[in-house]
Amino acid sequence: MRQVVHMLSSTVFLLLGAAGKPLPSTDEVPAFGDFHQRIWTGELDLAADDRKIAYGLVHWEQLLQNTRHSRFDEALQIVSERNRSGEEVQLLLPAAP
Repeated sequence: MRQVVHMLSSTVFLLLGAAGKPLPSTDEVPAFGDFHQRIWTGELDLAADDRKIAYGLVHWEQLLQNTRHSRFDEALQIVSERNRSGEEVQLLLPAAP
């Protein structure tokens, strides 16, 4: 779910910040923790489009980093095995008829 949140956050902030224009090229993306710390302390405000773009890129980079870890592969394996097991999966939301 963390990766889904990073993907969604990246998409939303890049769409809002870019407003239909091409993204500027950037070589460096701030670290996820550092960027959040600056937001929490009030040092950084996400009102400006360039900061929304930066935040979208921060989330995208975090997503990429997280999917490169063995922990992500292990999580995919667990989900895959659960889906192949044939056990009845209890849905959180009602399924369509």
